[in-house]
Amino acid sequence: MVLLCGDLNINSRPSNPLADLKAQFDAAGRVLSDDENKIMHKAQNEYQNMLHILSNFRDEKIRDCLQENLDNQKDQPDLIEVTYGDSISVVNANSKLAERAPREVGLTNSDDFGCGERLDYIIQLDIRNEEAGSLMSIDIS
Repeated sequence: MVLLCGDLNINSRPSNPLADLKAQFDAAGRVLSDDENKIMHKAQNEYQNMLHILSNFRDEKIRDCLQENLDNQKDQPDLIEVTYGDSISVVNANSKLAERAPREVGLTNSDDFGCGERLDYIIQLDIRNEEAGSLMSIDIS
């Protein structure tokens, strides 16, 4: 078993980084082929791509333990928690209006305040024991 922990700099929260590229193609009157659409769809979800690569292209068993733990503690199991660039709502003393403020400023670059990403992971990989022909696993739940 391998336990991989830390900031992997891959955002697991849903995003669409290739939407601008697709919009540029559309504006130019360029229609994407079926193959190009498949490539763009796969490239848009870097979290799933990361899990696919870490699992040795699905040869090894992989678990996102942090997400599983969050799922077990919430009413909304599909909600993905923010671990970097989180913000909170505060009331401005002068205007009495609610504003967003960074939840944490010591570790987050000021350019990233409010970006709301999930970059931190606890990944469990169950590596196949080739000699024994079985998986070695330890449950860390």
